[in-house]
Amino acid sequence: MTPVWLLGVILAGFFQAPTDGVSADNPLADITLRSFNNLDAEVIAKRNYFPNCGPIPHVRYAKFKLLRTSVRYTCDSGYTLIGPNIIYCQNGNWDHELPMCQAQPKFKPGPPGDKGEHGPIGPPGDKGNSGPIGPQGENGPHGFKGSKGEIGFPGPNGQTGIPGDTGLPGPQGNPGLFGENGDKGSKGDNGIPGIPGSKGDNGLRGAQGETGYIGQMGPPGNIILPVRSAFCVKLTSASPNCNTPILFNEVLYNGQGDYDPVTGIFTASIAGVYAFEYFCEVYTKNALVVLVLNGKVVISTYQSYYSFYEILSGGAILRLCVGDKVWLETQQSNNGLAIGSYFMGYLKHCKMTPVWLLGVILAGFFQAPTDGVSAGIQQSIDLMERGYLSSNQLPAVQAIKPLNSGLQKRAHMIDCGPAPLVKHGHSIILVRGYAVKFTCNSGFILIGPAQIICLPNCQWDKPPVCQSFTYPKGPKGEQGDPGSRGMPGEPGDEGFRGVSGNTGSPGLRGQKGDNGWNGVPGSKGLPGFTGPMGPKGYMGMNGMPGQDGDPGDFGQTGIPGLMGNTGPKGEVGLPGPIGSMGPPADLSSLAQSAFCVNLCNNQPPTNSIIIFQNVIYNDQGDFNMNTGQFIARISGVYFFKYICEVFTTNAYIVLKRNDDIIVKSFQSYHDTYEMLSGGCIIQLNCGDKVYLEALKSQNGITKFSYFMGFLIFPCS
Repeated sequence: MTPVWLLGVILAGFFQAPTDGVSADNPLADITLRSFNNLDAEVIAKRNYFPNCGPIPHVRYAKFKLLRTSVRYTCDSGYTLIGPNIIYCQNGNWDHELPMCQAQPKFKPGPPGDKGEHGPIGPPGDKGNSGPIGPQGENGPHGFKGSKGEIGFPGPNGQTGIPGDTGLPGPQGNPGLFGENGDKGSKGDNGIPGIPGSKGDNGLRGAQGETGYIGQMGPPGNIILPVRSAFCVKLTSASPNCNTPILFNEVLYNGQGDYDPVTGIFTASIAGVYAFEYFCEVYTKNALVVLVLNGKVVISTYQSYYSFYEILSGGAILRLCVGDKVWLETQQSNNGLAIGSYFMGYLKHCKMTPVWLLGVILAGFFQAPTDGVSAGIQQSIDLMERGYLSSNQLPAVQAIKPLNSGLQKRAHMIDCGPAPLVKHGHSIILVRGYAVKFTCNSGFILIGPAQIICLPNCQWDKPPVCQSFTYPKGPKGEQGDPGSRGMPGEPGDEGFRGVSGNTGSPGLRGQKGDNGWNGVPGSKGLPGFTGPMGPKGYMGMNGMPGQDGDPGDFGQTGIPGLMGNTGPKGEVGLPGPIGSMGPPADLSSLAQSAFCVNLCNNQPPTNSIIIFQNVIYNDQGDFNMNTGQFIARISGVYFFKYICEVFTTNAYIVLKRNDDIIVKSFQSYHDTYEMLSGGCIIQLNCGDKVYLEALKSQNGITKFSYFMGFLIFPCS
């Protein structure tokens, strides 16, 4: 069982206009506020004011809960909270901007965000080692001063000198070139499992599931009896007032109270298709009787007065909405109605109506034309073509569609007609003519109710709309990791050249000669030993970002986080295909009772039950052909009608129930064929008998006379 207050919250949008935030009359909010004991009572009652910070901001499609110094928001089902769910009252202001409730989409996630930027430039490689500097060679001994001799031949080259001392450090080398990306590192060890993450938010609503499998064949369906509404009334005062509803004061049946004897008006309490009949005796003057629907004339019938009682009859089938009003009135001072006049009607709300039943309902289905205008099929069509019928009337051709089905024809009706169309969406019929569900195409989101119904005024409720919807672009990716360290730079330039070695040993001492020429410079000495490493060069500029390395292998799966809350229930999937036909339903328990018979001989005996010898319909056998009586097998409300052709003499026909006269009809003979008709709606108990009699030797009816009746609805 669901608490009534919770049903009120769930179905809030079904009976009232949408509001923002929590209603001031919601008891759930009152319970939350009782714990906030430091607020003023009047402030708590209003629930839209917070101490120091003023009115509590309202968020559409969200509810809020007051805490001590903050307000917490939660979205309605079908919406996702965007932004902080709690705002705080600090220093007289709310410290966060309001969140919003966004309708949850029903589609796949949007495309991934753009690729993130490259990481920063890696550090430069270390400066290369300086080249070796040769040691300075030692000076050779000084030779004796010789006499000046002749200019000798140039001496041989001196031996290579000993390497000189270490030269001074070379100048700082230029920054090394950017190193290439390093090789992919080996797979790292699995990290320590992380701490379980916090409870995640509710996931988005999943996509609509696939159509389910065809279910098993269900059991035979139950037969639902039609909704009930019927009345039958009789006139008790002759010559009623013109241009006002005729007051039929005597009630023969009015079980549902839809007919008001005080006003003479029938008011529909149920939307559906109704049948109306009236049988009026005309005396002393002409009669013009009209059937009126909501102030508009639907049927007009006229009967002239000759010298004695005449019969005027008419009827129609109308589609009514709740609150529609139907009545009879006389017009143009032609109000010559006698006391024996009847008005009746009943609801035919079921979808399927046998044609033979429509023939019973439509007055004049079996009768010939008379001076009085009948309400038969052809006359109804003629009146429609002449513009005398309202758009709500349903005789014959307007809203009853015949369907052939073997020996019996059937007709059906739809209350609200075809379902409305929704752009960028499609509809699913739940109950034809009464309920329909809408879904949107891919890329569109439904705004408004997903299901609408047929309202009591026979109009569809306002349908929803399908609005275009796209997912927003993903956030910018995080900055990439730094590139790997570059390769060492190239060696620096060579150090300064070492000092040249001294000249070789002097030759034999000769005479002192003239100064000789300068000797040829000795050959280049061997490179000196590698000098010590020079000081570390200055850090070079950041290199260009390295290319993205290959993705590393997936680490071990971490410990699963806590299970999130159950997401909202997904929408009902599309109906599965129609299952195979079930076995024939057992209609034996359905309450059915009807008959239609006619005479085979003219002028039946008077003051006794009229025996109808020819059967038109009597499938249930409730009419006894031997006794001429209809015996009620089922307790309920019945409709009876008789249509008789009069010739050679007057006719005085009465309809009796268990020897009690219910309806009387008289038609005088005027040297030509006349028509007599009558009918009523009465309630019968099981075993009650209904039949016709001709009284006072007034039996001038021919073999073209008919008697019929059927069960409108059963009673316990």
